[in-house]
Amino acid sequence: MDERFLKRGPGPGVLVLLAVAIVVAGLAVGALGTLGASFLLRPTTRSEGVAALAGEWTITYTNDAVRFYTIQPDGTVMSRDPMLWGRVRDEGGMLLLTFDGDDKVERLTPGEDGRLFVEHYAPKADFPHRKPTWIGIGVRQP
Repeated sequence: MDERFLKRGPGPGVLVLLAVAIVVAGLAVGALGTLGASFLLRPTTRSEGVAALAGEWTITYTNDAVRFYTIQPDGTVMSRDPMLWGRVRDEGGMLLLTFDGDDKVERLTPGEDGRLFVEHYAPKADFPHRKPTWIGIGVRQP
């Protein structure tokens, strides 16, 4: 390596090139986000799907039943009317909700539009080999 470089450091041309590279990289990252590829820029974890459901939900099913769920970031779920306690777990990329002492399972699928799509299987043994008993659509409450 040239001793002059070691004594003086990089010249102004190298610094300009570095600045241009940083600006171009920043623009590329911004373009990815606007093109809908923001999933490339955010960290993903197995529990992210469960935590993303945290909040209060009103689920309306095809049999006209309505349930109200409160989902905690750790996956704990409370249903009122009837009062049930359960848990959402990520099993092989599927978000599955089971309630204590209940022979049912629900597969939860977050929609792109913020709704929650619910496939209700009763009994649990029907999942995933049969059609769901009911389908529900959940809306997050403010």
